[in-house]
Amino acid sequence: MRRRLLLILAPSLTLATASAQTQSTAPTLDQALAVARAEAAAADRDVQKLTTAAETARTQAGRLQAQQLAAAQAIAAAEARITAADAELRLIAARQAALRANLAERQQPVAALLGGLVQMTERPPILVMADRQRATEELVELRILLDSTTPFITRRTEALRTELSASARFRQAAARARSQLREGVAHLAAKRQEFAQLEAKALSAASASEQQALQAGDSAIAASESVDVLSSGGAASSAAVSLAAALAKEPSPPKGPSQGTPHGAPFSYALPAEAPVLAGLGSVSDSGVRSRGLMLGTRRGTPLAAPAAGVVKFAGPFRSYDGVLIIDHGGGWLTLVVNVATRLRGGERVALGAPIGRALGAIDVELSSNGRRLSPALIAGSSAPLSKRPSNG
Repeated sequence: MRRRLLLILAPSLTLATASAQTQSTAPTLDQALAVARAEAAAADRDVQKLTTAAETARTQAGRLQAQQLAAAQAIAAAEARITAADAELRLIAARQAALRANLAERQQPVAALLGGLVQMTERPPILVMADRQRATEELVELRILLDSTTPFITRRTEALRTELSASARFRQAAARARSQLREGVAHLAAKRQEFAQLEAKALSAASASEQQALQAGDSAIAASESVDVLSSGGAASSAAVSLAAALAKEPSPPKGPSQGTPHGAPFSYALPAEAPVLAGLGSVSDSGVRSRGLMLGTRRGTPLAAPAAGVVKFAGPFRSYDGVLIIDHGGGWLTLVVNVATRLRGGERVALGAPIGRALGAIDVELSSNGRRLSPALIAGSSAPLSKRPSNG
């Protein structure tokens, strides 16, 4: 009696559950739309920020490159100044030699005069007394010569000595300038190497910022497309997206012994393709992820058929999957096929075995009844070989 009562109340409970799911979908859609718009706005802000950062880095690189060119030009100018300093040093040395020769030439009369005086002092006094008249004349001539030439020679000698002192100072200044220029060349060469390193870093930062800006732009485009889908796709498309998201968030079957053989579906059911089973319901992959359905080892381009009659609730890419297809068989039964290329659209009806598209590789098939995961292979009673190894054909 209790079993009959449960069987009578089951349809009404199913309808109540479906109604509750429909009512709870509306706020979920609004929340999803708000989240998508917020993500789009945030992505746009990231694009603007990263683009500005890339432009700033590019401007810095250009500025550093200009500084590098200026440093190179300064090095060339310093080398030119060193060459000029060397030429000036050689010119000063030649001028000093000429001044010394000129000084020696102009000091020659004074030297001759001094030599004559020395000779006169060395003459014996007897000879001087014997030729007193001649000695007096020579003394007068010597006096006149000294009076007339000594001031001129003294002035010329002082001028030459001043020029020699000035040339010595010039030479010392030129030597100091040459040393400073050499130090400047070494400093500028070090700065040039530093500028080159900064330029490379700035260019690397500009490239990284541009790459991040491109990635942020892709995220903004994806977010904008999500907003368009949620805004203009209508309630059906929005509900399908939310349904796909809800299925994606479904927990994996608990680890442990089976809860018994599931009841058969109230309709004919078959697997979308005959292919080896790579993973079963509840199996754990190498990465530790527990399967929520079957993974069939189909090849790319394998034709796929509808596992049962129903209405397409969602068809298209979703998150990281290129192709997702959700078929509603009624009564809370849903089939989810992942990695399928299809031309079906939401709202289209499909019959059992009708073409639904082609596989993009290995496909995942998930079957659920009111949120409970079931094994499609057990429901279908498929005669395909259930092998863990893909076929060689």
